[in-house]
Amino acid sequence: MIPLYGFKRSSNTVIQLDDQSVVTDEGAPMSFPNFVTSFVDLGPAGGTARLRRVAQTVTLFGNATIRLVPRVNESEDFSQAETFSLSPVNGTQQVVELYPALTGTRFAIQIEVLLATGPLWFGECDIELVPKRSTVRA
Repeated sequence: MIPLYGFKRSSNTVIQLDDQSVVTDEGAPMSFPNFVTSFVDLGPAGGTARLRRVAQTVTLFGNATIRLVPRVNESEDFSQAETFSLSPVNGTQQVVELYPALTGTRFAIQIEVLLATGPLWFGECDIELVPKRSTVRA
């Protein structure tokens, strides 16, 4: 298995996400591991768009619970987050879909692992945007 590492946004701490013994700098158990996909940025001339669909591929070899949280313009929107309980009984490779309705210029998805009883891999993440018309010319 290849170890998975994460970084705290507010400090220079490196965390091994698949190590159950990991604790925070304060000695408390670490909250669930998460990561953020690369942002899709429409740029200053791109106008705005509406985030309509997210499809995340997951390969799992044990039960897992994950949560997808849409991020728009650098902010999480937990009101449109969704939690998925996955089981390899339904196949080892699965696609989870989220249907948010958020408008902005920068989009990403925060993926949180709430439970994993076996190896878990994340593959391709598709984000569908609907461009909005603008009267502003770049």
